[in-house]
Amino acid sequence: MTAPPWIYVYDERDDDAYASKKQLHARGLIDWLEMRSFGHRVELFQAIAEREPSEGPAVALVDLEAERRDPGYSGHRVIETISRHPTLRSRCRALAYTAHARPDVVDLACEHLAITVVSKTGLDRSDIDPEDVRRFLMAVRDDHHPSVNEGEGAPCVFPAPLARAARDYGTHAQVTRALGRVLSVPPEMCRVVIEPYFWTMMRYLAYGLEPGSVGQFIETDGQGKARSVRNALEQLAQDVEFEYIQGDKVDWTRFAGDLLGMVPQFRGVPTPAEALRLLVRVHKIEPLLTDKRLRQLSYVDPEALAALDRVLDAGAIPPRQGHTGRWKVVEQMTDALEALEPALADRARLQAAFTRGVHGIYETYLETRRTAADDADQAS
Repeated sequence: MTAPPWIYVYDERDDDAYASKKQLHARGLIDWLEMRSFGHRVELFQAIAEREPSEGPAVALVDLEAERRDPGYSGHRVIETISRHPTLRSRCRALAYTAHARPDVVDLACEHLAITVVSKTGLDRSDIDPEDVRRFLMAVRDDHHPSVNEGEGAPCVFPAPLARAARDYGTHAQVTRALGRVLSVPPEMCRVVIEPYFWTMMRYLAYGLEPGSVGQFIETDGQGKARSVRNALEQLAQDVEFEYIQGDKVDWTRFAGDLLGMVPQFRGVPTPAEALRLLVRVHKIEPLLTDKRLRQLSYVDPEALAALDRVLDAGAIPPRQGHTGRWKVVEQMTDALEALEPALADRARLQAAFTRGVHGIYETYLETRRTAADDADQAS
């Protein structure tokens, strides 16, 4: 009798999940029958929950990146769901699986309870021994993995990363080519791109934030003045408006998404402050957050559910007034959380759990909607 798969490969795009599975099979790294790929988080969670104790725990390789045009990361939230939910945690070991095993990405994954980080580019190296890969994943499954790189005190990355000089080779040339493709003037002629807040500005714009809020957030973080951001965008608009014009305005979301898609190493990882700033308008989805079925499908951990209930029961979610910008809504929500938890450390924990709960339930809602639409298309 064939043993059930024990390596689960997750990517929010089915074809990418399958491609990752093929990579692990290439050169005999992992046997095909030992793996199962998932493109839907709900299916992954259910598969883990339904594992029989006799099968032993699974190892989940969770891709950190969303699709190429997405400005940020999302896989860390899947990892955290597995690692915090009592049932899932007992039946699965969650690892981050990424092509960008930079220190900040590694820290993000480990802060959200990834056991370790597996480098996609590292596995493509010709000197990788298939037996080493197999032994490593089995050690993770059996809880015998190293938590840090030996002698370095840093979160473990497998395979061990190359020296920094080799890892970063070609980055400057790549950025120059990308800027040359999206700007109508040579990059060296555009002073905006050397501003210290440029990539932060791009990430916020790619998420669809209005320029006014982008400036306010950058000023709040001490990276620059809101007026400087506004002036930078006015200067940059002269170079991008021919290709990214939308009505009488520049389509900043598409421009920033295109640019970050070409240089994904500058996407940056979401900080706790950014996670709250980029959160969906909570007052608009409040009925979803209390839906029992969605809560069950989401496998949101008890602490996150309690944080959701506490904030919602207190009526702490401010409705959007008129055309209030995102920065003002976030300011109101921050004040509401401070009223609930005056102590900084307690408030940070409440905010993280609340954000985790909102993301988990809303992303499950969106996924179930997409799945239903796909099923309807196939049936018609």
